[in-house]
Amino acid sequence: MLIGDSGTGESHLLIVIGTAIAETGLSVRYTTTSALVNELAEADANRRLSLVIARYSKVDLLCLDEFGYLNLDRKGAKLLFQIFTEREERKATAVATPTDGWLCA
Repeated sequence: MLIGDSGTGESHLLIVIGTAIAETGLSVRYTTTSALVNELAEADANRRLSLVIARYSKVDLLCLDEFGYLNLDRKGAKLLFQIFTEREERKATAVATPTDGWLCA
């Protein structure tokens, strides 16, 4: 988890870490947390949620940026939790969030 004031380089470090891991031959996926939750919600509405979750569970490193900027509703939180649960103890997840986000409030 990368935590810092806005503009101090958390996103940059997340990208650098992801790039370094990808250069070793492992698969990496970078996305903002809001884009991921939106993708999951759309997949759920189209009855494709299990396919999208399976795709994210196969990636060696999932880089989630702007975690603290997201104001999740109950459904969004459940969808995001499913990703964390699928990846738990099997694949790595890196998260970047600003200290002015809700996570650190």
